[in-house]
Amino acid sequence: MTRLLNISISLAKKYFVRLKVLYTKDKLKLRAMLVSNNFESQIRNQLSNDTMLWLWLWHT
Repeated sequence: MTRLLNISISLAKKYFVRLKVLYTKDKLKLRAMLVSNNFESQIRNQLSNDTMLWLWLWHT
């Protein structure tokens, strides 16, 4: 399970820019999130809170 989560986080990092632009259409907010120290915890929260996002990442 931990390995699966790590793989998911790696995928999320790879597609994060695309996803956040897709979801928010807000590049300034995106840029602020990318430089945030909480980047990885934001990814974890996003993955755990959004099953559809996780499935999208898994099948991409």
